[in-house]
Amino acid sequence: MKYLFFLFAFVMVLGPLTHIIPSARQRQIARFRERVAVEGMFVEFRNLPAFKAIPGAAAPVDVQVVYYGRRLAPSRGEPRERRSWLWRNGEWLAIGHRDAMPPLLVQLPAQVQAVGYDENSCGAYWLESDQDHDVTVIIDAISAWATDLSEGPREITSGSKSDFS
Repeated sequence: MKYLFFLFAFVMVLGPLTHIIPSARQRQIARFRERVAVEGMFVEFRNLPAFKAIPGAAAPVDVQVVYYGRRLAPSRGEPRERRSWLWRNGEWLAIGHRDAMPPLLVQLPAQVQAVGYDENSCGAYWLESDQDHDVTVIIDAISAWATDLSEGPREITSGSKSDFS
């Protein structure tokens, strides 16, 4: 009977500790975010850009998604205007402007919900998938885009968004 009591007490003490151990998915997301940080980018939770300016769009929902971004050097002279594009119904929609989607970003994975830039950073708003390749594509695309925004445009290298879905 004493052994049963000690076993019960042992299980009661160790039981709550199992909630502290991260799941396989949590460890994978931590690896993705660490990789992004090693590449010189940052990760934040942000709301998707508001899309009130799109005719027929529903009211914006405050849903926090993960933003993988790269800081930009300050612009010289005129500050950069905020630009965002939202992925809706199989196409990129400009939010509050008429600029075309930057060609370097058409290769982004299907989980990317929006992209945008402002004076401080450029990046992708996305629902983190379980594919390491998606993280690689986002890092490459955002890094190239940050270079373009800082130095000027360069040649397009890849296909369309659906190639990586």
